[in-house]
Amino acid sequence: MNGEPGAPQKSQQDWIPKSEPLKNQSPKNEGFVVYRLVNNNRKGGVYIPHIDYVIDPRTITDAKPEGDGPEMIRLLKGVTTIWVKEQEKLDKEWVKKNGRPIEFPKGTKFISVPSWDKSMIEFMTVCRHNIQNPNRKTGSKFEFFKYDPNEVAKEMYKREVLELQMVTKANAQPLEKMKKHAFFLGISLTDELGRAKPEDRLRMDYMLAAKRNSQAFKDSLDSKEVDIRFIIREAILDNKIDIGRGDGKVYWGKGGSLIGNVPRDTDSVKFLTDLALTPNQEGKEFLEKLNEINT
Repeated sequence: MNGEPGAPQKSQQDWIPKSEPLKNQSPKNEGFVVYRLVNNNRKGGVYIPHIDYVIDPRTITDAKPEGDGPEMIRLLKGVTTIWVKEQEKLDKEWVKKNGRPIEFPKGTKFISVPSWDKSMIEFMTVCRHNIQNPNRKTGSKFEFFKYDPNEVAKEMYKREVLELQMVTKANAQPLEKMKKHAFFLGISLTDELGRAKPEDRLRMDYMLAAKRNSQAFKDSLDSKEVDIRFIIREAILDNKIDIGRGDGKVYWGKGGSLIGNVPRDTDSVKFLTDLALTPNQEGKEFLEKLNEINT
């Protein structure tokens, strides 16, 4: 209400890797390749089917970024290739009995695959369940990734350093800039009784936000969107913009003209912020008038 934000930002989650080129996922000769389930609430008891439909990375070229399209892969006992197009002269009944589903045993989020098991490693590399596969087109209920404890340690270190840097920046921001950015991050500028928070309490909340979601804090700290969003909030509080008529529309204050129709389930402040940042004539005119009433 009154242009105040909703719930605070969520805290950072456990590190999950991004997709990477498949050539970088080739196993090193270290005995085993370890995979980990993405879902932190799921502790094994997961069976991944031995058949999938994926893009063969060998068929991808500049002229064919999608390769030859989805192709069937099948992980079978004693068969060295997973590509059905290369699995020749196999008896249908034998195929039915010799599939190799991938199992994450109950009670664990990890499995280890021997580095000599090239077919299983290739299947786990290119299947749609692997979130590091840059060519996957659909998600999965049973997502996993190749787990490298050294990479995890590096990412955790980088995250800790970023947290420290952003908390330091949060502590150094001038009051007015802090208020604008805090509002953008979803931090309420008022207390439980509707009174403006004193600077020390607001800064405490601001520094906690910098620690809990450091990347979002960094990305938005000097964003133009932060200033616009705060100007809109002030205009709403000063009744220069009217969002309270209950008809799903926003107007200029004091009986002014219509600004726009707010889509269902969209916050009015976000709608107006997006409008101000839209590079068309309507957006430019709104931003110009918004700056006028703010002076």
